[in-house]
Amino acid sequence: MKHLKTASRVPSVGVWELALLILIVFTLALGCGKSAGPPSDGRLAIENIAKWRQLYLANHGRKPPPDEAAFVDFIDAKMKERGEPFNRETFLLSPRDGQSFVIRCGKDSANLKENDINVHEREGFGGKVLVAYENGRSSEIDAAELPSRMAAKP
Repeated sequence: MKHLKTASRVPSVGVWELALLILIVFTLALGCGKSAGPPSDGRLAIENIAKWRQLYLANHGRKPPPDEAAFVDFIDAKMKERGEPFNRETFLLSPRDGQSFVIRCGKDSANLKENDINVHEREGFGGKVLVAYENGRSSEIDAAELPSRMAAKP
């Protein structure tokens, strides 16, 4: 019986070919050209603020906070009552644009209807801003739409 010798040939791969292969795999793993999204949805943050605003109204005879400072003072006091930590500097920050949320305060927000905006992002992300309504829900709208939505007085 004859033994057949088979030559096992492994194709040689050059350094540049290997580098190119790694680059292609790495690019595909990262999503191949997708733009980065916002750091976080932000809905939880804005709805949390809207719910705190509802609690403020309930505790103050349906009168809205006169200004942002009074609103944050109220939350700070409630958190201290609960024995929970509260960070005044970061509480109102949107995780999407890094700016503080805008809260409707004062007389112009006294008679907001259920679907009126009471909190919104300053800049938003990708031409969209998160808004929260008097009923506590949130949505994302076109930034260009925000001024007309806010102009509607209660």
